[in-house]
Amino acid sequence: MEVAMSNIKRLFLLLAALLVIGAMIIIINRPGKSLASDDSDYIAIENTLRLYLEIDAEARYTLDDSRLSEVLANDPRGSYMAEDGADKYFLMAVQWYTGNSNIKEGEIGMLDFWHAYYAYNRTVKQIYDNLVAMDMLPTPTPKPTEDPNDVYVLRTTESTPSSIYAGKTSPESIPEIQELMRETGFQYASLPPPRPETIVPVSFVIQSITVDNDLAHVVGDYTYAKVDLTFAKIDGQWYLIGQSIIQWHGG
Repeated sequence: MEVAMSNIKRLFLLLAALLVIGAMIIIINRPGKSLASDDSDYIAIENTLRLYLEIDAEARYTLDDSRLSEVLANDPRGSYMAEDGADKYFLMAVQWYTGNSNIKEGEIGMLDFWHAYYAYNRTVKQIYDNLVAMDMLPTPTPKPTEDPNDVYVLRTTESTPSSIYAGKTSPESIPEIQELMRETGFQYASLPPPRPETIVPVSFVIQSITVDNDLAHVVGDYTYAKVDLTFAKIDGQWYLIGQSIIQWHGG
């Protein structure tokens, strides 16, 4: 009888353990709650995204990233990863910006990366402007544009630059900037285009928002790709913490 009771007890404990494990699996893998467009979290996330796009659009011309902390955060659940195997370059950029060589791939915060991006571009501009001020380079003539990816078109001046800078009209051709590129991991260098009268943020269309506690995923479209944006609620506010490409358009 005692043996039978012991077996029943072991069986009961085994079943209880399986039930607990099953419940944990369900909780971990449960789908997020899909939000309606009038839900307060949906509206808050949408507002954060809209503000981020406005701040980003302005910063592309001014290189002022001081407001990014209003909308971006570093969070391991949304570690900011590069596309096409460029993680090592993202890592180099963040290590350079933070001065922390112990940061590893998979620990790149979205806020830190974009701070690194703008710090790098400010340094590129400072190097270039200093050389122009010393008459080492021709004076740049801006080309009117509203595309933040465009760069300055340079005119030829009457002055004769130093021999090591002769003919070097693009930032990427300047030795000091080439050294900065090697140090930071950035693969290109350009000057910011002139600021237009009206700055138009990149368009984004939200297809869905799902929330699971304090984590949200936004699936939507930029003009160039369908993406999954990760948001986290921190101290009652939603922040963008990560982005991944679902599908490139036209590719």
